[in-house]
Amino acid sequence: MATTTLLLTAPGRFMRRRYSSISNIQYPISNKSGQSLIEVLVAFTVSVLIGIALITASLATQKASISARNASQGTKLAQEYLEQIRVIRDIQGYNNTTRFNDSACRIINNSSNIDPKTWDLANCSGSGEVLPPLSNTTFTRKIAVSGSSVNSAPVVVTVTWTEGTNTRTATAQTVISLWCLGNVTGVNASPCP
Repeated sequence: MATTTLLLTAPGRFMRRRYSSISNIQYPISNKSGQSLIEVLVAFTVSVLIGIALITASLATQKASISARNASQGTKLAQEYLEQIRVIRDIQGYNNTTRFNDSACRIINNSSNIDPKTWDLANCSGSGEVLPPLSNTTFTRKIAVSGSSVNSAPVVVTVTWTEGTNTRTATAQTVISLWCLGNVTGVNASPCP
């Protein structure tokens, strides 16, 4: 069975070809060429470079986010120690808080006891109090009380942690003062009468 096909050769002209079977069909060759190998390689290279740029930007953003989170956590831990120093001063008296005025490394020895009446300043072993890891980061904090006078003493709390190969630090400082002139006379007594 023969098939007749019309081919458009020029505007308005048709050419008839007869094919005896599907396997004898000849396709006309056009002058248009497809994408060259160079175009494909250029497109592939541009795609790879854009992918690398996006991955690099994503990793840099993630690292900055982790660093900001650790800095925020370090600042909170330093503020917590300052508040605990103020509580010790308020409950145990100014003289008990400032008896270590040699700028040496100190920690608050609370032995996981929530009763501030039992808290005390103790010497550091090593670089300070090593805290349980928070978000896969281990923080260390210490206190230094220096140059205390009769009525005031500067207190510096330093929190350190490691990010990759870098050691980061957050520092908080305040001046605690003898804000009332009472003396602690009993276990449940207040320094302010």
